[in-house]
Amino acid sequence: MLPDLPEFKRDLDSLVSDYLRAEVRRRMPGIGEAPQHVIHEGERTRIIRSDGSTEDSELKEASAEFVVRFDEAAEMSPQARAAKLDEIAESMARQISQHAFASINATLEAKGQVFDNAGRPLDAEAILATLEKLQMDFDQRGKPNGLSIVVGPEIAERTRREYQRLMTEPALRRKFEALIQRKRMDWRDREAARKLVG
Repeated sequence: MLPDLPEFKRDLDSLVSDYLRAEVRRRMPGIGEAPQHVIHEGERTRIIRSDGSTEDSELKEASAEFVVRFDEAAEMSPQARAAKLDEIAESMARQISQHAFASINATLEAKGQVFDNAGRPLDAEAILATLEKLQMDFDQRGKPNGLSIVVGPEIAERTRREYQRLMTEPALRRKFEALIQRKRMDWRDREAARKLVG
């Protein structure tokens, strides 16, 4: 009779789980960097915003399967097992990202925070119009804090090019700097009001 090795199984399970968690987060730019919380029970979550408004949302399922037939288990190389885990991570990341972006889009549309470029290609002006819709936070040096642009791979290069235009063409750069200055003043006003209340 072969030994059961329960401690080894627990360690291996923990190693696989940690690897999958890290790979799923790595494959979700923008979403994977957001804080995460474990929900031990229940069917929904509630967001309570600083203005006192609330939003309930149902939990969404994301799942993936890793099946190894008994006859192939002994022959499966570590690289093949890692490839299977990577497939699971990719599937989970895609499902979670789709759920998250659908939820974000619904919230933004309900709040009128969506910029529609009317089918035109993304350009520097569209980036400015999108930034105009955002509430920005700043660090102690007055620089935008935590600002990320998340786009699909099909427009990533165009986004980089147009952002570069925004930073280098004088007229666009002036518009960008004026927008950042307005956002910085809005942030200072919010911070001052928060400190007075607190």
